[in-house]
Parts: sequence; structure tokens; C-alpha cells
Amino acid sequence: MEVQHLLLAKYLFERGTDFVRQGDSAACGMAISLFQDAVEAFLWALAKESGARLKKEAGFDGLWRAVDEALEETKQKRLPAHSRMVELNKARIGFKHYGILPDPSIAPRLQSYAEDFLREGLLELTGVDYDELSLADLISDSTVRGEIKEAEKCLRAERYEDAALHCAMAERLASRRVAQAMPKLRVDTGAVRRAFGAKAERELSSAIRKVVEYLEGLQRLTLSAFLRVDPKAYVRFQRVVPLVTLLADEKALVRHRSEYEKADVESCTKYITDHCLAVQAQLGWGDASD
Repeated sequence: MEVQHLLLAKYLFERGTDFVRQGDSAACGMAISLFQDAVEAFLWALAKESGARLKKEAGFDGLWRAVDEALEETKQKRLPAHSRMVELNKARIGFKHYGILPDPSIAPRLQSYAEDFLREGLLELTGVDYDELSLADLISDSTVRGEIKEAEKCLRAERYEDAALHCAMAERLASRRVAQAMPKLRVDTGAVRRAFGAKAERELSSAIRKVVEYLEGLQRLTLSAFLRVDPKAYVRFQRVVPLVTLLADEKALVRHRSEYEKADVESCTKYITDHCLAVQAQLGWGDASD
């Protein structure tokens, strides 16, 4: 089975979870639509793999029946959680086709239904662990993608410090692309030197650097919101990962935090993957991508 189809299903589901966190009816409607799209993407991947006999313009029910029958013939297995998927699809039809805004309280339940279906279906029907599917594979820039893949590998090996460093490196590399699209603050202190001397210029430059660092941090936070990345996840990311400065010779200066916890590094790995996918979607990678 083509991994890209499975990645698409996971990507759609994960984007749906972002909408659930917003909590309002419209956002929850979008989440439900994306959850159903994720389920349907997986069903189409199964249909292609199993050679399901589909009727022309088959809807969700027709797709489900065709895949279920094909799986029974070829693998002696059936699709799981049919009644739950019918409920999910009914909610999606109500929102998408009839404009019925769902009660936000049902979104977490339907999220759980879709996630359970994807996890069980992937493992039982394709032998693929949902958690082993890396959305980083959707990132076209090979260097950024490589850093995140290394972070995932270190995370599995419980090398949390190394994983956090790779996350920080990916963020720095992505920031280079972002910097090309963002205005830069430049201050000429030459007039201060001429009027008040070199010492006054050095003191002013030091103060300006601190202001610039603050403004750059604020700029990154604003950009994360613009890219629809969870601001809380951004703040957590900046608190956890080591401080990395990329030098002109491609080397890096690294200042580590004191401790790295598994949950924090897992959150950072998810954040940087989402962030880089958002940068890719909105800005692209220029000439850096493969």
C-alpha cells in the first residue's frame, strides 16, 4: 500500500484535532468534516489495495460496503466500528450539506471514534502503526525533514536531549525561510558615535540588540498564530528546546536546558512538524526543497 495515502489520512485527522481545540461550533464542524475525510481517505487506500469493486459515483456507504466485501474475500477481515463511522458521516453531512452547526461537545467523541478506527484499521488491515507514520515525510525540504526524522528517532530511543536539539535545529532552519519573507529591523548607530563617542554607541547597540531579540521573538509568535499553529504549543516549544544559533559556516552554538521530559519533547516534535508544514504551505522552501 502506498504510504502517501496513509499519510494523507493521518494528516487530515491531525488537522481536525486542531479545530477541536478552538471549541466553537463552526470549528467543530470543520473538525468533523476532516475526521470523516481522514476515514474516507483510508477507505480509498484500502479500496485500491484490495481491488474493491466500486459502483460509479459510490458514496460513503457504497465505498464502505465495497471495501468491506473485498477485505472479507482477500483477507477474511472486516472493517471495524461501522456504526460509529455511520454516526460520524451523518454529522459531517449535517454540517457540510445542510449547514447544521454541531454541538461542540460531540466533537471530542467523534474525534475518538475516528482515531480508534484509524489506529485499529491501520494495524489490523495494513500492519502499519499509526504512531510510526511520520508527517515529516510530507515536508519537501530534505534538510528540515531530516532534522525532524532524527528527532523522532531519538525520541523513540529515549534520547530526549538529542531529540530536543534536532527540533531546535529544524526550527532554526525553517526560520531562515521565514526571515526571507519578513521585514528586518536595521538601526544605524553611526550618528551616536559621531555625536557622543564610541562608548555611547556600544551601550546603545547593546540595548538595541535586546530590543531586537524581543521583537524577533514577538515576530515569531505572531507568525505562528498567522500560520494557525497553536500559540501555547509555540510557547512550550521555546521553553523546552535548547537555544541554537546558526553560524555562517553552518556550525551551531547550542545552549541546553537543564532537563528534558518525554512529554515535553513529544509536544515539541509535533509542534515543529506542524510548523514546518505550515511554512511549506504558506511560503514554500524556495530553492532549498528537493
